[in-house]
Amino acid sequence: GEIAPIVSTVANEQFVKVRVYIVACSQIPARSLFGRTSDPYLVVKLNTPRYLQGVYRGVTEHNDRAKYKANTLDPYFGAWFELDAMFPDVSELEVQVWNANYVTDDLIGSTVIDLEDRWFNPQWHELKYQRKKIKEFRPLRNASSELSQGLMEMWVEIYRPEEAVN
Repeated sequence: GEIAPIVSTVANEQFVKVRVYIVACSQIPARSLFGRTSDPYLVVKLNTPRYLQGVYRGVTEHNDRAKYKANTLDPYFGAWFELDAMFPDVSELEVQVWNANYVTDDLIGSTVIDLEDRWFNPQWHELKYQRKKIKEFRPLRNASSELSQGLMEMWVEIYRPEEAVN
């Protein structure tokens, strides 16, 4: 319908593979019913603009609820996920940490990364081609508090689709 012409006229779109590696989180707040622990899990997603929702066919989200970590404030995840970004429109990576509950899960915190800023940064590419991992310790934020909701140890790799085979 109306969306197809918009999508087809996007100039210079560039498709990339994004690999997100999450090692661990530390110092997350207790969210259990009795307030001593949490059952954290990860949701990794690319925030897709409204006009592309339902149209863009790349992988934009992984929900790892089935692998929640029981009763911990310092979860080790040792996980990685692959997503399909498209510059300039599908380029905001959000990594969320949720608390698994019996009825309704609640967001502990999240971190957001602008992938375009990295992709078009010459220093980032130089480190990438030297095969150096840029490990980060990112604060987790939640709109319900001005305080950090813990730290996430992670790194992100971005590749052209033909480079991402291995």
